[in-house]
Amino acid sequence: MRSFFQLFVVLICGLTLGAAATWYSIQRNHGFGALNIGVWTAWPSAGDVTSDPYTRAKVAAEGEVPLGAAEGLAFHATKDEQGKPLRRECQYDISGQTPLARLWTLTAHTLEGSVLYRENNTPASIVSRNLFRRPDGSVSLQIGKTVAPSNWMKIGGNGPYQIVLRLYDSQLGTASNVSETSMPTVRLLSC
Repeated sequence: MRSFFQLFVVLICGLTLGAAATWYSIQRNHGFGALNIGVWTAWPSAGDVTSDPYTRAKVAAEGEVPLGAAEGLAFHATKDEQGKPLRRECQYDISGQTPLARLWTLTAHTLEGSVLYRENNTPASIVSRNLFRRPDGSVSLQIGKTVAPSNWMKIGGNGPYQIVLRLYDSQLGTASNVSETSMPTVRLLSC
């Protein structure tokens, strides 16, 4: 009887640890095959039928509809260039070149993936077609509560958040030499 009880305890501990490790893995990453460029991370296989089980579980848990390989790629940034988490009460400058794409959007989300909204119930987002560009084609925009000249995306509230740059009709997900790709920097201006 004692060995049955020990076996039962070991089985419960194993199931608990296995479930906890799986939950943590699903919550903390998109699985394998992450594409990291600076502070930006994308998972090119997230919308593909050949994606790994952890990526599929993460997508299912979030209720997200990822972009397919032929549609584009979504890059997520949760930290600035100094490695500090993005905070809604701070002002950030996002500037530099973006990868070639027919269109891109930049949206603000909670860390869980919900879209952040402004006071007038519109999503906190910017579309590439509505931006002023520098003469060299690069972009410069600010995200925060304080009004900024030129390109500005208002965001309110407090706490951590993430920004998502979705590139539509881009060859980046299938490009063989991604190391030469440049992404905009995310710099803290004030808090």
